[in-house]
Amino acid sequence: MAKTVFLFLLSQIFSIQLYASVPTPTQAFQISSWALKDIRFVPADLSTASDGITIAIIDTGVDREHPFLAGSLWINPGESGLDEMGRAKETNGVDDDQNGYVDDIHGWDFVRSTPKLSDSHGHGTHIAGIIHQVAPQARLMILRYYAPTASAEQTIRWTVEAIRYAIRMNAKIINYSGGGPTSTEEEFEAIREANSAGILVVAAAGNEGANSDRYRYFPADYELENILSVTAHNQRGDLLSTSNFGKSTVDISAPGEKIRSSLPGGNFGEMTGTSQATAFASGVAAQIWPKLGLRTAPVGLIRVLTTSGRARPNHYERTLSGRSLNAAHALKLVQMGFQTPTKASPLSILNVPSQFDRAPSSPDTKLEQRAFKKRLK
Repeated sequence: MAKTVFLFLLSQIFSIQLYASVPTPTQAFQISSWALKDIRFVPADLSTASDGITIAIIDTGVDREHPFLAGSLWINPGESGLDEMGRAKETNGVDDDQNGYVDDIHGWDFVRSTPKLSDSHGHGTHIAGIIHQVAPQARLMILRYYAPTASAEQTIRWTVEAIRYAIRMNAKIINYSGGGPTSTEEEFEAIREANSAGILVVAAAGNEGANSDRYRYFPADYELENILSVTAHNQRGDLLSTSNFGKSTVDISAPGEKIRSSLPGGNFGEMTGTSQATAFASGVAAQIWPKLGLRTAPVGLIRVLTTSGRARPNHYERTLSGRSLNAAHALKLVQMGFQTPTKASPLSILNVPSQFDRAPSSPDTKLEQRAFKKRLK
């Protein structure tokens, strides 16, 4: 089945700020200062929490030479070091780890079928910068699936190949900031395989300003319990007029307006959309998961992120949880011993500490119903 594919608001770069050198920690924090404050990000509490977490970014590629991203890229252990002839495995032209990809030291460009990563668009570099800000110890696996001239069929094929690469190479989180209105069996099955492998898929809800309960957007709206669908809000906490919403389909919101992050060529600039909100959610998920326990199923992590979010009355009828991302509350919930499932299903009923604010019509009940629907798919 053909799929119309959109990549969200890639052209909306409102400003670019050049740095003569790598930003200091203070400058880096200020890159998206309002957004980091909005999600209650506390670096002192989470500075090393994301050690060992690999996040696969399925996007437009990355500027691997960007100074802000230095040291953040995932390194494939099977393609690092020296081979028997004393050559560097990452450039010896041999598939040393026999995974079907030659010299894939940091990931793969599925569009050009090469390990030589770049980003002529800028969107992927921007997303990578946001995730690196929030989860500086996470390793970023770069998987390019998007080309502006590609057909829908090609794009879907590259997407599925990227998801299966992430599964094979042991990513824990997939950040997917693209989508379209038509589902495909191939993509659904790939994400279901990711769930079986214990991988969380964080997907953008889309930028059509539409109700996803009526006009579905994929992959965010596949009825699979390992998908966290993220929409975007502004500094006032209002959902963006361009952001998709849905009381049954969209899980949570995160900052997505005029987000400053890295751009190719060592630059920094602002973009707006659910893509950026998705990146914040991926970063917080990477910070919380190790503290929760990596054996926790993705649906359990989603429960923590949605339960601990800040209740927003203006979201109650527009998202499943009625909440926005809150890293500090998520950390506190985990520290309080919040119990979560270690298997994909069944999902047990979990109690929420009373000190956390509650949205009307019990998010827990709605989440249980949604998880049940997903298990039937």
